Amino acid sequence: PRAFRRRHSDSTARSYRDFYYESKLGWPMEDRERTLFLRRQHVREYLEGLHWNLHYYHNGCADWDWFFPHFYSPLATDVVNLDEFYEEDQEGQEFKGFPFEKGTPFPSLAQLLSVLPPQSADLLPPALGELMLHPSSPIIEYYPNEFTSDPNGKRQAWEAIVKIPFIDGELLLNTVEQILEKDVEDKKILSPSERRRNRPGKVHYFRPEKNANKDKADVSA
Repeated sequence: PRAFRRRHSDSTARSYRDFYYESKLGWPMEDRERTLFLRRQHVREYLEGLHWNLHYYHNGCADWDWFFPHFYSPLATDVVNLDEFYEEDQEGQEFKGFPFEKGTPFPSLAQLLSVLPPQSADLLPPALGELMLHPSSPIIEYYPNEFTSDPNGKRQAWEAIVKIPFIDGELLLNTVEQILEKDVEDKKILSPSERRRNRPGKVHYFRPEKNANKDKADVSA
């Protein structure tokens, strides 16, 4: 507490924990009951994210629509009593988990709209690139020309947290689908190569042969 007071003498927060959640996530301690509820929800969403990542790297994508809806993680001191987040019917299982619905991935061009900045609009077909540039675009608010970034204790600019709005996936997809449907009608919006580029590909699995390691050892010998 004394170290916190020395560094943040102008803060009215009672502790660094209160200061962190108020300054980083905007949860004031005046409404303590709601703030404590939001903290627990925050921890649950973070834990769900850990499960999503583990599933992604071991078994593939668990849910194409899932995302962590915060710029900041919870404090480690709040990541406690995690059993309460799991359903009771998982008692006795070796590994607990969260229910995910896999859903369907966005088309390739919509995925690019989800991650590219407006400066890269020329990497998309013109009709889609304009969605990031034209003032009348239904999704223009997600591509601001000015935004703030938080170094959050880091030194390099690329390490900062960039505070741009989380894109509304449903609105984005509906907007893109309107353009794609119009292209189906008149075939004038996308080129043939762009249409192929937007089609889902096939999943391929590669497994080593059982005797591959033995053959390799024989050759080395």
